Amino acid sequence: MTYISEKGYQDAHTKKWIEREEVDARRRRIDADNKYTNSQIIKRQREAASRKGEAEDFRRKEKAIRGIRATGRNKFSKGFTKKNLKEHFGPEGRHTKEYPGWTAKKYEREALKLVQSRTTDDIIGYKTKNGAVVRYRKSTNDLVVGYPNGGIATMFKPKGNTQKGYQYVLGKMKKEGIIHD
Repeated sequence: MTYISEKGYQDAHTKKWIEREEVDARRRRIDADNKYTNSQIIKRQREAASRKGEAEDFRRKEKAIRGIRATGRNKFSKGFTKKNLKEHFGPEGRHTKEYPGWTAKKYEREALKLVQSRTTDDIIGYKTKNGAVVRYRKSTNDLVVGYPNGGIATMFKPKGNTQKGYQYVLGKMKKEGIIHD
């Protein structure tokens, strides 16, 4: 684990300062490991679908998932459905209190902007095996989940402070995420 500050990069465990090239090499190794792991997961799922006689359905799903970027920009054809927006942000919406002073239009606009964005130092993200795009902004503790062809499912602030929210998202990413394409 690497701590990044204005002074540079520091190993969080040993407290030793690290050169930028070493950090980049670590990231490349992690990326390669994640790509290999994701390919193995897809291979096992493909084999299971073949055994169940669902190979064609799996190929269609796999093609759709491969078209979604885990960390890059994704284009969404729509935001929330009217019913879903009302359930999440309205007079009795689940997340209205989390965004005081916002209108439903602003809530939808901000959710759409976040879910379509690429990952940065402030935004982490991944995709899931069922085709969902997940983005989390650390600075505002906002988590959004959506489907490029189906719209946004939800946007909310994980319970607790931003550090707890960040840990929550990392746990979800580890459990259900396809981090790299």
